[in-house]
Order: sequence, then structure tokens, then C-alpha cells
Amino acid sequence: MSVALKFMNYEILKLDFVKHIEPAGDGSVQVLYKVFPRNAQMSEVYAVEGIRIEATDKCPYDIECVISGHFKVQSGSKKEDVLKMFRVNAAAILFPYIRALISFVTSQNPTTRIILPPININALMKDKKDEEIFEERNYEDFIAAL
Repeated sequence: MSVALKFMNYEILKLDFVKHIEPAGDGSVQVLYKVFPRNAQMSEVYAVEGIRIEATDKCPYDIECVISGHFKVQSGSKKEDVLKMFRVNAAAILFPYIRALISFVTSQNPTTRIILPPININALMKDKKDEEIFEERNYEDFIAAL
């Protein structure tokens, strides 16, 4: 059975661009992706996606961008089908917004411009367990802790 996913909107939850005089980082990249069903039927879902890039000598800025996407799912969809769809599709929808935000913010700085490459969401999510993606915690509590 196919599942119809409707992307309602996104919201910026966190956008940090912090300069370090003596950066000690290695440029590591961390990706965050969590899904918060708003009801038992999973007809409404929030997906939180983010990226954090550690400062280096070449780019002395820690950069972090976290956004939340609001999605609606057609009624009557099987929970298993919705879970499969959210493993990849919502992340793929949200990532271009993160790329655009980081590109825009860093383009305002004359010395450091960052353009994130597209990423293969399927490869990124391949080894993730459902427990790592689908959150039991309350969405509002998670956001407050960012």
C-alpha cells in the first residue's frame, strides 16, 4: 500500500555560527534525525533534522542547524508503511532546507562560505534502528533540550 505524505511546513529550531580563535576540531560532521508521531495513528508527525560541523583551521566556525518539519499522512495508512516512509522520505525532504540555510548564512561572511553537498539519505539511514529514529519522548521536551 502506498502512503501519501503531505509536507506542511518547516521551522528553524537552532542556527548557530560560532567563531573560534584557535579551533581544535577536526571538521567532523554529526547528523541528527528524529521522528515524533503526534498521535497513535501517525496521521500527523514532526521530523527533526539537523547537522553540526566542527570548526577547523580552514573553517574556524562551529556550525549547527536544526529544523523541524511538520507532515501529515493520509488516514488509513498502515503504521508499518508510515514507519518505512519516514525512515528516508521526510529526511530527504528536509535536508535541502538545511543545505540552503547553511549556504545562506555562511555566504554572508566574506571569508568562509560553505556549500554542503547532497547526501545519500538511503545510505545514511541504512544502519539506523527504528529506536534511534522514532522518538517516544515528547516533541516539546526534546525541542526545549536543544
